[in-house]
Amino acid sequence: MGTNALPSLIEMIRARDSFLKQTVMNLASKQTLIKLNFTAASNLRYQAQAGYQALGPTAKAQDPQLIVILWIPIAHLDGLA
Repeated sequence: MGTNALPSLIEMIRARDSFLKQTVMNLASKQTLIKLNFTAASNLRYQAQAGYQALGPTAKAQDPQLIVILWIPIAHLDGLA
């Protein structure tokens, strides 16, 4: 993984599950008839964190974007995208 992964990592950090997705994931986990695979936003954010750790100082160019994402309340992120 190199610097080409940085835009994808930003999108993974910004990931949020909609109410509908949360509801479907919850319902899918309670049944066994149909297998549905979902990736929760929390898992994407965890994977992005691991990616940034792997890149180390190489990812420093994205510090300003990460600061904005991590310091602005989640409710306001929808207006920025």
